Amino acid sequence: MLGRLFSVIIACLWSALAAGLVIVLFATTPAEILSAPSDVARDKMWRLLELSIFSGVQALVFGWPFLLLAIIIAEWRAIRTWLFYAIVGMAVSLAGFMAHYASEGASDYTIVNNYALTAYLTAGFVAGVLYWALAGRLAGGRRPVTSPELVSRP
Repeated sequence: MLGRLFSVIIACLWSALAAGLVIVLFATTPAEILSAPSDVARDKMWRLLELSIFSGVQALVFGWPFLLLAIIIAEWRAIRTWLFYAIVGMAVSLAGFMAHYASEGASDYTIVNNYALTAYLTAGFVAGVLYWALAGRLAGGRRPVTSPELVSRP
């Protein structure tokens, strides 16, 4: 039980960091980094890593209540399909997108555009699938072993 809790926590942390990296990669492309001189590229890589961590922490701070509810349901119902986790990740990201939009002032700048929405949904998808790969595919613990010898025939 304690080992399962540990793996869920670690999977949540890695998934949040992956979501942060995806968001940052939508703002700074790998081609932009690779085309820079080596000293500038190194600085950009460190900055990209730093921004990814900040974005991942922000995603986790916003999404933890939703993620906790989804994880409890998945563990209780032993939901092991990657699609469930991808949809949950995208739904939490969409909620974050909408919360960001709702907090905007009356300025000319807004987050509502296809590029930002795609970035958020992609980050949620990647986070959900990564969580599934690390912990979700084992949701609900071990399944009972059914052997052909143990199954009674009618």
